[in-house]
Amino acid sequence: MELKSFLTRKAPKSHDLVLIGGGHSQITVLKKFGMKPIPGLRITLINKDFISSYSGMLPGYIAETYDKSQTEIDLLNLCKFSNSRLVIDNVIGLDLDEKLVILENRPPITFDTLSINSGGEPNLSCIRGANKFSIPIKPISKLVKIIDGIKEKIKKLSEISISVVGGGAGGIELALALTQYLKTKQNIKEIKVNLISKGQYLAKAKNKISQNTILNFLKKNNINVTLNEEVIEFGKNFIKTSKGTIINSKFNFLVTPISAPKWISETGLRVDNSGFISVNKFLQTSNENIFASGDVCSFENKNLPKAGVYAVRQGPILFKNLRAKILNYSLTSFKPQSSFLSLIGNGKDEAIFSWKGISFKSKFAWMLKRYIDEDFMKKYNHLNLMKMENIQPHPKLISKENKGDPALEKIRCLGCGAKAPWISLNKGINSITENLHSKTNKLNNVTITSDASIIDVPSGNNLVQSVDLISAIVNDPYTLSRIAAIHAISDVLSASAKPMNAEAIFILPPGLQKIQSRLISELLNGATYEFNSHNIKLNGGHTSEGEELQVGFCISGIRSKSFKSKEPKVGDKLILTKPLGTGVILAANMRQRINPIEYKNTIETMLNSNLNAANIIRNESISAITDVTGFGLARHTLNLTKPFGANLSIKDIPVLSGALEHLSNNINSSLAFSNKKAINFTSKISKQDHIIFDPQTSGGLLVSVNKVKANQVLEKLKKSNHHASIIGEVIEKHEIILN
Repeated sequence: MELKSFLTRKAPKSHDLVLIGGGHSQITVLKKFGMKPIPGLRITLINKDFISSYSGMLPGYIAETYDKSQTEIDLLNLCKFSNSRLVIDNVIGLDLDEKLVILENRPPITFDTLSINSGGEPNLSCIRGANKFSIPIKPISKLVKIIDGIKEKIKKLSEISISVVGGGAGGIELALALTQYLKTKQNIKEIKVNLISKGQYLAKAKNKISQNTILNFLKKNNINVTLNEEVIEFGKNFIKTSKGTIINSKFNFLVTPISAPKWISETGLRVDNSGFISVNKFLQTSNENIFASGDVCSFENKNLPKAGVYAVRQGPILFKNLRAKILNYSLTSFKPQSSFLSLIGNGKDEAIFSWKGISFKSKFAWMLKRYIDEDFMKKYNHLNLMKMENIQPHPKLISKENKGDPALEKIRCLGCGAKAPWISLNKGINSITENLHSKTNKLNNVTITSDASIIDVPSGNNLVQSVDLISAIVNDPYTLSRIAAIHAISDVLSASAKPMNAEAIFILPPGLQKIQSRLISELLNGATYEFNSHNIKLNGGHTSEGEELQVGFCISGIRSKSFKSKEPKVGDKLILTKPLGTGVILAANMRQRINPIEYKNTIETMLNSNLNAANIIRNESISAITDVTGFGLARHTLNLTKPFGANLSIKDIPVLSGALEHLSNNINSSLAFSNKKAINFTSKISKQDHIIFDPQTSGGLLVSVNKVKANQVLEKLKKSNHHASIIGEVIEKHEIILN
């Protein structure tokens, strides 16, 4: 089965399915495509974050039954499972004619088939002051951060008042969960929680038994309920209703109906009176190649409430219909259920069970809710990912001397750890030069169609060149190309040269010409974003086909012929400008042992250029400089300080969050032990201290600075937002000593 899955993933890419939003429906789509892939289908998920928060477990998070990670679906791993690309950005529009998804911070992405499950937005325009003074519950990911902030403020209070506007199930659960949390805080002596609804019935439960059960539950928790009063104004620490009632409260939550994202109305897709996308019984929009599900859509001739239960039920049908559309099969109708089980919990130990006129509050109902929610999360967070172990040579072919060779690692790390068709290349280049949607990424510094580039070297200067190539350490080609460009530029910066020109090296996986053209376009756009910001001209390049995507650049710079490098001296201080850990973090990611925050921080670090730091260092007339990359800090330190060595202070070395924990759990980059062996390092050190051998992709600069001015240089780097630190000093003997 794994061999079949492996071969399926290797099929030439032939069709682009783009998913907007990691909502309840589309996480099902991703998982099912992972279980039943279409050979040649390339899937791209566009989402605002690396995680998708599950609203059903928010009350449990507030009441501290769950920690944050238990309420989040890891889209990074889900995309690995489905062999999908993950793009982090905000969608701001569609171009239906060109089949483009328009993004806020990067060039558009092309689709053949599109599915939208982006959810709605809080409607803050209908109540005066709501935009400034209310706390909307959507989007959930933003609310979680706000809740964390409120909890910090609550620690300093002795009394508190909170109001929740909205009498639906979400509002009731929020009020109950907040009450449960506040009861556990000994510093709070007085608690006042209000629930205000403009309707006559809470949770739209017109059944008398259900309504009384809800009201009694709220009363038992001392929550003040106001019915038949519409809130017309939010102010600082107060709410005003249509009947003139003023309710004083410090934190005011808004749990009212959502509105459609503004960009939807400008797409040309048919929408309902409220601006939500109209879909037919197949979840298909007015454009046959575009589907929609969840809160963002509205059914023709049906008035369904915006409830998560429908989005969950739509997931399997959406998968079937996307698959059917792509393969030209018959579509399947979605038939919404007429009624569904409702479980309204307090986030701690009790819930209301309501189904077809039956309603009661009990601990059993809470246990049932927990089971349903936790089982739902397990489906998407506990995935049986395909093993990434490499095929090993026959044992008889391996000698003792070969033991520890990086090529024999079960999982070989990426990053530092045949000609593509001319039509693909030409179309890829033309698509970005004609791109009218990305005004900030104009390719006014690109001439890539030539086989050879001509570089003018001003009189009195030397030409400085370096080439670097990295594998697909991220599954977003645009971001990968940016990282590869920054990584390659650093070599020229560390030579105290000014980068001027670049040539690209793209090794592309097999695919139809249209797919390769789109891929080349994304790669060039990413590279150009960085080259424009560094004032570098992209002159040309070379493409080749291979099993996996690889991206590299040859960077050319100039440096005065009169330049003389000032060698390090014993006693010089060593400054590192970026934290270590990209190698071990990426290794953990390959093993599905990483949390999305660690991954996000690592990507941001790799996207942090060394240009500004290099300029600061150059202005201080410092030339003893290198960049820390694949051979790790220890090896690069010895290269820099030769013929001397270095005494490194392990506590002063900046490290990415999570890296040391992964090292403690025996996760290492496949190149790390080779790096250790290369410097004949034999001292006994802890697992965490092996960070000095960790290979870096787009690592920081390492500088040897006279001890008199070291603190001055460090301060300038920190003022420019560099995570810099003095990590040790140059010593007489050519070795690494770790303290």
